[in-house]
Amino acid sequence: MRWVSLNLDSLAIEINESKEVTLFQSILEHGIDILLLQELGLHWSNLSRTKQWRSRVERFLNPKCTRTRCSHNIHDSTGAWVQASGTGIPSHDKVSRFAMGSGCNTAKLGRWTWSQFRGEGGVVLRAASVCQTCASSGGERTVWSQHKACFNNHNNDWDPRDAFMEDLAAEIQEWTQEGDQVMLQQGET
Repeated sequence: MRWVSLNLDSLAIEINESKEVTLFQSILEHGIDILLLQELGLHWSNLSRTKQWRSRVERFLNPKCTRTRCSHNIHDSTGAWVQASGTGIPSHDKVSRFAMGSGCNTAKLGRWTWSQFRGEGGVVLRAASVCQTCASSGGERTVWSQHKACFNNHNNDWDPRDAFMEDLAAEIQEWTQEGDQVMLQQGET
């Protein structure tokens, strides 16, 4: 099985831009089974259907042998198309037959995306693409500022980096208690 982790440093809003084309060509040319992506950089809920993640994937990869999931901060209500951070996991070709579920962090802030795969002997592997919040660097569109605003709206004074670590640790503990083996790849934004 071939795994690759990649920090995209944001996709373009428009489809079929060179970075996007190269991404999907690389999956095919290099036989990448599972791609752990960080910093997709788009607010998927604000884009038209043709610009959605699934539509982009299906332009290049056969939907019958591809499973994909991505996540972003759903709490951002600015209406912007561009959004710092976001994670995703496409699985392609033979490995997609073993996919059994996917999801994102429970806070729905785009901090991580996970996919489960059932292997030999019933072993379940949970792959997670994680993008940790950097320390506050100013600016209202930074990931730290977006997450801080979300916590403040819920009367929670959490530091986004501390919240990230606590939430991730809790989810990993939950996954391992369920019997999953966990493979985690982390980027930082």
